[in-house]
Amino acid sequence: MIRQGLLVWIFLHATLPILLGQDYLFTSHSLPEEWHSARPGVICQDRDGLIWLGTREGVFRYDGTDFVHFPLNKEGNKAENVTALFSASADRLWIGYDDGRMGMLEGSGMGFIEEVEFVEGGLTASVTGFAEDGEGRLWISTYGQGVFVIHQGQMIHFDNGDGFPDNDVYCITADETGAIWLGTDNGLVHCAYDGSTKLTERFSESDGLPDLIVKAVKHDRRGNLWIGTHDGGICRFSPSTRDWFVPEASWEWGEITAIEEVGGQVWVGTA
Repeated sequence: MIRQGLLVWIFLHATLPILLGQDYLFTSHSLPEEWHSARPGVICQDRDGLIWLGTREGVFRYDGTDFVHFPLNKEGNKAENVTALFSASADRLWIGYDDGRMGMLEGSGMGFIEEVEFVEGGLTASVTGFAEDGEGRLWISTYGQGVFVIHQGQMIHFDNGDGFPDNDVYCITADETGAIWLGTDNGLVHCAYDGSTKLTERFSESDGLPDLIVKAVKHDRRGNLWIGTHDGGICRFSPSTRDWFVPEASWEWGEITAIEEVGGQVWVGTA
């Protein structure tokens, strides 16, 4: 495969066969002409199978036929560079923006996204992701202000002032047990909050990471975490056994920007 914009690797059942010389079918779907400059940057699928796109000009929903634009608030007159999307429980879609704003679309959404502010002026860094833990609490990762969790209506903040390893968080995910994992500029981090105490555990190169800068984290159906890094490629980590597996000791295909599991296969996108 040619490294040109996107390289896709397929990991089958934790092995490394690379599928070469096969034909793939790609179908292009374009936003309406009036939104040609929107440039999608993030994408997610909700529980009903609808596709949501986060762009430089807001959120679009695609139902297989038409694109519908959802502005932030009724006025829709603010800059809307979307940096994170998350389909949550209770039929909610969470949206994060590059200036720290957050929005929520519930049900039909009445045609616009409702802006949500948990703490006035408390979040100004770019939102990089959302996750729900085992108790149904919403976690929010940022690039510059660490991570937040919403606990009983309050926003609890984890940053490097209270032991969090790094405020620059690239990604966040919850594994099958509901545990929260984050990729940062300073390793892989496990976070928890018991209602009174902030708990963090950091994993670095001395533990088995091939590189300290973690750009993508995804759990698979076997309970493993697949971790994509800036320079060291990909590795697999088992939270239950604490075993590490690095399939490629000499990674030559650039930084990993995305990981997804589809049908038992782990797909990796690189830049």
